[in-house]
Amino acid sequence: MAMTVDELIQALDENGISHQVPDEFDDRVVIGVATEGYIDQDGNQGIPIQLCLAEAGSVAYFFVALPLFEHVLSPVSPLMSLPNRERLLEFTNHVNNQVKFSGFSVDDSDDVVFLYALPIEEEGQKLGVATIARICEATADAVDMLYRLLAEADSNE
Repeated sequence: MAMTVDELIQALDENGISHQVPDEFDDRVVIGVATEGYIDQDGNQGIPIQLCLAEAGSVAYFFVALPLFEHVLSPVSPLMSLPNRERLLEFTNHVNNQVKFSGFSVDDSDDVVFLYALPIEEEGQKLGVATIARICEATADAVDMLYRLLAEADSNE
Protein backbone atom coordinates (compact mmCIF):
# COMPACT_ATOMS: atom_id res chain seq x y z
CA MET A 1 0.00 0.00 0.00
CA ALA A 2 1.41 3.37 -0.99
CA MET A 3 -0.12 5.49 1.77
CA THR A 4 -2.92 5.41 4.32
CA VAL A 5 -5.13 8.28 5.42
CA ASP A 6 -3.64 7.99 8.92
CA GLU A 7 -0.14 8.43 7.46
CA LEU A 8 -1.37 11.40 5.44
CA ILE A 9 -2.92 13.02 8.54
CA GLN A 10 0.26 12.41 10.52
CA ALA A 11 2.39 14.03 7.79
CA LEU A 12 0.09 17.06 7.63
CA ASP A 13 0.13 17.39 11.43
CA GLU A 14 3.92 17.09 11.62
CA ASN A 15 4.31 19.86 9.04
CA GLY A 16 1.73 22.19 10.55
CA ILE A 17 -0.67 22.03 7.61
CA SER A 18 -4.17 22.80 8.82
CA HIS A 19 -6.79 20.28 7.73
CA GLN A 20 -10.09 18.70 8.67
CA VAL A 21 -11.22 15.10 8.52
CA PRO A 22 -14.88 14.92 7.45
CA ASP A 23 -17.00 12.67 9.68
CA GLU A 24 -18.83 11.15 6.72
CA PHE A 25 -15.67 9.91 4.96
CA ASP A 26 -12.72 7.81 6.07
CA ASP A 27 -10.63 8.18 2.91
CA ARG A 28 -9.98 11.92 2.74
CA VAL A 29 -8.95 15.14 4.38
CA VAL A 30 -9.97 18.70 3.55
CA ILE A 31 -7.28 21.36 3.27
CA GLY A 32 -8.22 25.04 3.18
CA VAL A 33 -6.13 26.94 0.65
CA ALA A 34 -5.97 30.73 0.28
CA THR A 35 -6.71 32.32 -3.08
CA GLU A 36 -5.67 35.74 -4.35
CA GLY A 37 -8.79 36.67 -6.30
CA TYR A 38 -11.49 34.08 -5.77
CA ILE A 39 -13.92 34.83 -2.94
CA ASP A 40 -16.59 32.27 -2.04
CA GLN A 41 -20.28 33.00 -1.41
CA ASP A 42 -19.56 33.60 2.30
CA GLY A 43 -16.83 36.15 1.60
CA ASN A 44 -13.93 33.79 2.37
CA GLN A 45 -10.86 34.17 0.19
CA GLY A 46 -9.98 30.52 -0.26
CA ILE A 47 -11.09 27.09 -1.36
CA PRO A 48 -11.57 23.76 0.40
CA ILE A 49 -9.58 21.07 -1.41
CA GLN A 50 -10.54 17.50 -0.66
CA LEU A 51 -7.57 15.15 -0.82
CA CYS A 52 -8.80 11.60 -1.22
CA LEU A 53 -6.64 8.49 -1.26
CA ALA A 54 -7.99 5.75 -3.50
CA GLU A 55 -7.00 2.40 -4.94
CA ALA A 56 -5.29 1.24 -1.74
CA GLY A 57 -3.47 4.55 -1.39
CA SER A 58 -1.87 4.36 -4.82
CA VAL A 59 -3.75 7.36 -6.26
CA ALA A 60 -4.37 10.74 -4.66
CA TYR A 61 -7.37 12.70 -5.92
CA PHE A 62 -7.46 16.46 -5.38
CA PHE A 63 -11.07 17.63 -5.65
CA VAL A 64 -12.56 21.09 -5.17
CA ALA A 65 -16.01 20.92 -3.62
CA LEU A 66 -19.03 22.24 -5.50
CA PRO A 67 -20.57 24.57 -6.41
CA LEU A 68 -17.41 26.54 -6.91
CA PHE A 69 -18.51 29.31 -9.24
CA GLU A 70 -22.29 29.37 -8.90
CA HIS A 71 -22.24 32.61 -6.87
CA VAL A 72 -19.87 34.35 -9.31
CA LEU A 73 -22.30 34.38 -12.20
CA SER A 74 -25.61 36.11 -11.68
CA PRO A 75 -28.65 33.86 -12.22
CA VAL A 76 -29.57 35.93 -15.27
CA SER A 77 -26.08 35.82 -16.72
CA PRO A 78 -25.99 34.69 -20.35
CA LEU A 79 -23.19 32.32 -19.33
CA MET A 80 -25.66 30.42 -17.14
CA SER A 81 -28.14 29.83 -19.95
CA LEU A 82 -28.04 26.49 -21.71
CA PRO A 83 -27.11 27.78 -25.18
CA ASN A 84 -24.00 29.35 -23.67
CA ARG A 85 -22.87 26.26 -21.78
CA GLU A 86 -20.26 25.93 -24.51
CA ARG A 87 -18.80 29.30 -23.41
CA LEU A 88 -18.40 27.93 -19.89
CA LEU A 89 -16.64 24.90 -21.35
CA GLU A 90 -14.40 27.22 -23.40
CA PHE A 91 -13.33 29.02 -20.23
CA THR A 92 -12.55 25.80 -18.38
CA ASN A 93 -10.65 24.44 -21.38
CA HIS A 94 -8.70 27.71 -21.68
CA VAL A 95 -7.53 27.40 -18.07
CA ASN A 96 -6.78 23.69 -18.55
CA ASN A 97 -4.57 24.59 -21.53
CA GLN A 98 -2.79 27.38 -19.64
CA VAL A 99 -2.30 25.37 -16.44
CA LYS A 100 -1.20 22.02 -17.80
CA PHE A 101 -2.20 19.92 -14.78
CA SER A 102 -5.57 21.65 -14.38
CA GLY A 103 -8.61 19.40 -14.34
CA PHE A 104 -11.62 21.70 -14.65
CA SER A 105 -14.75 20.36 -16.27
CA VAL A 106 -18.46 21.11 -16.32
CA ASP A 107 -20.73 18.36 -15.03
CA ASP A 108 -24.27 17.46 -16.15
CA SER A 109 -25.70 20.03 -13.71
CA ASP A 110 -23.53 22.77 -15.26
CA ASP A 111 -21.44 22.97 -12.09
CA VAL A 112 -17.73 23.60 -12.56
CA VAL A 113 -15.70 20.84 -10.92
CA PHE A 114 -11.98 20.41 -10.41
CA LEU A 115 -10.39 16.99 -10.16
CA TYR A 116 -6.73 16.08 -10.37
CA ALA A 117 -5.49 12.51 -10.01
CA LEU A 118 -1.90 11.94 -8.91
CA PRO A 119 -0.68 8.35 -9.26
CA ILE A 120 1.69 7.20 -6.54
CA GLU A 121 3.26 4.37 -8.49
CA GLU A 122 6.58 3.49 -6.92
CA GLU A 123 6.48 0.74 -4.30
CA GLY A 124 6.84 2.31 -0.88
CA GLN A 125 6.47 5.85 -2.26
CA LYS A 126 4.57 8.28 -0.05
CA LEU A 127 2.66 11.39 -1.00
CA GLY A 128 4.96 14.09 0.33
CA VAL A 129 3.78 17.23 2.05
CA ALA A 130 5.81 19.37 -0.38
CA THR A 131 3.94 17.77 -3.30
CA ILE A 132 0.59 18.34 -1.58
CA ALA A 133 1.48 22.00 -0.97
CA ARG A 134 2.55 22.52 -4.60
CA ILE A 135 -0.62 20.95 -5.97
CA CYS A 136 -2.84 22.91 -3.57
CA GLU A 137 -1.11 26.18 -4.50
CA ALA A 138 -1.36 25.43 -8.22
CA THR A 139 -5.04 24.52 -7.79
CA ALA A 140 -5.71 27.84 -6.05
CA ASP A 141 -3.92 29.67 -8.89
CA ALA A 142 -6.07 27.84 -11.47
CA VAL A 143 -9.24 28.70 -9.52
CA ASP A 144 -8.16 32.36 -9.45
CA MET A 145 -7.56 32.32 -13.21
CA LEU A 146 -10.96 30.82 -13.99
CA TYR A 147 -12.63 33.16 -11.50
CA ARG A 148 -11.14 36.20 -13.26
CA LEU A 149 -12.24 34.94 -16.67
CA LEU A 150 -15.80 34.22 -15.54
CA ALA A 151 -16.21 37.47 -13.60
CA GLU A 152 -14.87 39.51 -16.51
CA ALA A 153 -17.06 37.71 -19.06
CA ASP A 154 -20.13 38.06 -16.84
CA SER A 155 -19.59 41.81 -16.42
CA ASN A 156 -19.14 42.22 -20.20
CA GLU A 157 -22.26 40.28 -21.16
